Amino acid sequence: MESAKPTTVVVIGGSNAGVAVSHGLLKQIPGVKVILINPSDKYYFNVAAPRVVAKPKAFSADQYIFSILEAFEQYPPSSFRFVLGKATKFEAGAKTVTVDSSGELSTISYDYLVIASGSTSLATRGQGSTKVPFKSTEGEDLPAALAEAQKTLAAARSIIIGGGGPVGVELAGELVDVYSDRKDITLVTASRQMLPSLKAGTGSAALKLLKARGVRVLSSRSVEKATQHPVSKEWTVTLDGGEKISADVYVSATGVLPNNEFIPSSFLNEDGWVKVDNEFRALAAMIDGRKTYIYAVGDITHHPLRTLYRIPGQIPVVVNNLKVEITGQGKRVIYKPSEKPSMLVPVGRSSGTGQFGGWTMWSWMVVLFKSKDFFISKAATYIS
Repeated sequence: MESAKPTTVVVIGGSNAGVAVSHGLLKQIPGVKVILINPSDKYYFNVAAPRVVAKPKAFSADQYIFSILEAFEQYPPSSFRFVLGKATKFEAGAKTVTVDSSGELSTISYDYLVIASGSTSLATRGQGSTKVPFKSTEGEDLPAALAEAQKTLAAARSIIIGGGGPVGVELAGELVDVYSDRKDITLVTASRQMLPSLKAGTGSAALKLLKARGVRVLSSRSVEKATQHPVSKEWTVTLDGGEKISADVYVSATGVLPNNEFIPSSFLNEDGWVKVDNEFRALAAMIDGRKTYIYAVGDITHHPLRTLYRIPGQIPVVVNNLKVEITGQGKRVIYKPSEKPSMLVPVGRSSGTGQFGGWTMWSWMVVLFKSKDFFISKAATYIS
């Protein structure tokens, strides 16, 4: 007698959310088959990126770059398959995903689809910015890209950082940790305070720490344009009002961009993120009167504050609801994001600020929990 065909769940994206949801499905749903699609076979623990690029000797590459295949080797081929390639489109009606693997196109069928393609940044792309891989790079040699960024930052005598969020603050802190008086470091932020997504007190603490370390901070100033001279390679940054400042390096840390090139516009909000309900089902849930069986999780969703600490609260919801839908057993659950964001922001190895719930954390607490190693000692747990 022929055995029943397993339910196939295709997961697009091999970063934090995609890896975690794949493990969760494999461990909790008997007989399921997971196909994970990603343009790289490496997982990058990018939480530590500010220290990695500023301090090349702080960690070895095997502490923040891991093999995705090795992380899933405990599962048999009948349960797990990894596809190295970039998803170029999906057909919700036909329930297929098209993948480009080094120019060779293939079509993969699914019963359920989980979009976990995450986000990228201007600096990662090298778009209007010195190239600094704060996120995974597509189709590139990640160690080589990181090495080039490390070399560029080390050689620069002057650096402008655009953005007063956590990445901008952390990078400034790491650079001044190493180079102190040897580099002129300027941070430009369009907001009135540092860390605008957090409380004013937390932002004030970050500003005080940066200024005490010698970082020049320009608040309430937005970067209108950044261009690099083709010969001298010097960057000219144009601020609102027309003022221009120059430096050897300009790093954009002004936020993240959705990895959504393969996603139909009907699934996206006006900013390009996937619209989901409180069960993480894509809100474009019906096409021609039929369910699409599509979920989304992680940075690619419309939920703001795209930080790693949000992922552990999202994964169980997605896994549980897929389990209920596939097995017909149990009850669906909903996602209730915290209205009080929590975040740890090192400003160098020996100081930092942060917020837990509604209160600002003392510097020594941030040092204890994150500044020492940027969670690198826990990196392997995020992929395993």
